[in-house]
Amino acid sequence: MDLPHDVTSEIDRALRDADLDAIESMSDRLWYALPAAAGRELADLLSALPRQAILRRPRLLLLFAQSSQFSDGAGDVTLRHLLRAFTVFAPHFASAFATMEDPDEALVAGMFAVIGLRLDGELYESEATAQKLERTLRLHARAGRSTTSRPGWLPAQRALTAMLRGRFTEAFGFARRAYEEAGPTPHQQTAGKDGAGYAALLAAFAGSRDVSLGWLSKHAGIDGVPNHIHPLVDAAAILARAVLALDALDTDSARAYLQEFGPSAGGYEIWPYIAMVWSRHDQILGNTATGLARMDDIMFANAAPSDADTLAGGLLLRARADLLLEAGEGTTVISLARQHPHAPMLQIAAARAHLRAGDFADALRIASIPGLARGATRRDTVDLLLISASAHLRRDESDEAARDFAQAIECFAFTGDVSTFREIDDDDRRRLCALVGVDDPLASILPHLSPRCRAAVRVVQLSPRERVVLRELATDAPLDAIAVRLSVSINTVKTQTRRIYRALGATSREEAVLLATQQGLLAASPSPSTAEGGIDRIHTPKG
Repeated sequence: MDLPHDVTSEIDRALRDADLDAIESMSDRLWYALPAAAGRELADLLSALPRQAILRRPRLLLLFAQSSQFSDGAGDVTLRHLLRAFTVFAPHFASAFATMEDPDEALVAGMFAVIGLRLDGELYESEATAQKLERTLRLHARAGRSTTSRPGWLPAQRALTAMLRGRFTEAFGFARRAYEEAGPTPHQQTAGKDGAGYAALLAAFAGSRDVSLGWLSKHAGIDGVPNHIHPLVDAAAILARAVLALDALDTDSARAYLQEFGPSAGGYEIWPYIAMVWSRHDQILGNTATGLARMDDIMFANAAPSDADTLAGGLLLRARADLLLEAGEGTTVISLARQHPHAPMLQIAAARAHLRAGDFADALRIASIPGLARGATRRDTVDLLLISASAHLRRDESDEAARDFAQAIECFAFTGDVSTFREIDDDDRRRLCALVGVDDPLASILPHLSPRCRAAVRVVQLSPRERVVLRELATDAPLDAIAVRLSVSINTVKTQTRRIYRALGATSREEAVLLATQQGLLAASPSPSTAEGGIDRIHTPKG
């Protein structure tokens, strides 16, 4: 539909006449531009309508929420007040949209449900509702009632939901579709900018540098977005640029990008990704205390889950594991991986912990787990290959070391991530480069990097029986009672207790229990796999 020559006059006339049909039509065509241009006037007009009247017209309800936000909350860059409207009205529209005769109304009503459910953490239900909305809109189209309003909005929101569920391939497909379905500037392009940003971020996280740069170029090529929503439609692209900057060990640029999200990333739905990138920034600089404190702030601000049963929990646990390893806490990292045996991100951290502790056989055992490599991104693949190459090198297995390092160099051509080469010992890296006959990927960067003083990594290795005795020591039971409970002699318990003390560096039972607790050796049993069955809940702030 052609836009009017004098949009301002049309808006003024509709407001003066309280022409709700005309306002609805303009909201379809002008999308965010309408509330941005006349937020206060629209909010005043629509607030006077009876509640039931506006509930029957979801496009007006959306416009009212946008207008109220833009007129009163311009300083809130995350638009939390606007997003709260989706959670409030999601239950009302969750089933109503399927029976609406107007496809434009069905679209907006359905999106209230899709977005509201996601903001409430119901990721599976959000995607199921989105699928139902897609079917509803197809039925309208077959009946000759296609919607042309807000193009690309639905796939853009499905992309975000899939990202938060950890369905990265699906998310990339939806993001690309949002970009392709987006309408022309100056008013119908918003979802295209969203889609390009999500695609750029997903590609950056996966380690596809050129693909990410291509989508960042597409994102930058879409202009005309109202200032009110720039922080939201630019967020994913900004974070993608931070990831790529860290790949090049450009921590100054990465920090400048990350600071745009504020100190705790509160209100951004992609906050788990923001937290992960911040932790990587701090880990590269060796600022482990700052990084762990920042992690705590982000988790508190976003009411974050602390386990790997959600994407947020998984990303945060990997981020914490990387920081702990930088501080030398190898035992804690390996304990985390044992608690979550099917969380690939933690297994990679555990393999690196074994490598840095000199446990080369254990590093190779984890790095060669078939399922781990199968589900890995290119970025993770380089990590695993470098761990394996370094471990083989330390075991004087030159052929295997050369094979794995050569493969890592091949993958590096796609990722462009030089930071991961800094995670292995400098001497190992130089020897591996000489072994394969390639230049050191860090050669041109090392002169500009600050010296890195890494903490020594120590891993406490306990046998299965010693772990059982350790758990018994954490109770108040005397040693003779422990012996009876375990059906062994008191001397056996005493011998294993001495071994536990020696492994932990403890001199008493109380100290041994304290040290074991601090290092995660007394943690609960493994949780359900996040790699099997997917991730369908995430804790997302609602304001």
